[in-house]
Amino acid sequence: MRRVLFCLLLLLSLTGCSDKELKEEEKVKLETISCKLINEDPSGYTTSSEYNINYQDKYVNNVVTVETITSDSEEFLNNMKEYVSSIYETSNEKYGGYSYKVERNDNKLIVTVKVDYSKLDLITYMSDQPEFNNYVQDGKFLVSGAIKIYESYGAICDNNSI
Repeated sequence: MRRVLFCLLLLLSLTGCSDKELKEEEKVKLETISCKLINEDPSGYTTSSEYNINYQDKYVNNVVTVETITSDSEEFLNNMKEYVSSIYETSNEKYGGYSYKVERNDNKLIVTVKVDYSKLDLITYMSDQPEFNNYVQDGKFLVSGAIKIYESYGAICDNNSI
């Protein structure tokens, strides 16, 4: 449970999205780097995460994360659904820039989150998360910073282009 909470907090700090938002993204030519992470917990659940860092030049425009939590425990998945929804609602109220969708599908909870860094209150966020300051330049989140953060948690990123 701790590992899932940790992963979700990571997801919160870096990461869903509606079709309308995706169509707006198509107007701006963005490049994408994908990072993937799979965690299997001994208590019986698996978390699979894919982080798509959409950027222009060296700055992150947004991150779209799809996280799938698989468990045979109905109670666990229901609790995680409530917890995740609460986290993203609170984060959006405090910082702005978050949109998310939480779905149940059999023994899976699928969480899609988009963090739009052009709408995120970076000053407030950096005040609450001082380590994030190392990855901001000219008031924008650096792609290299996003990659470092995900890789520090064990994700594998396809960052050959950076």
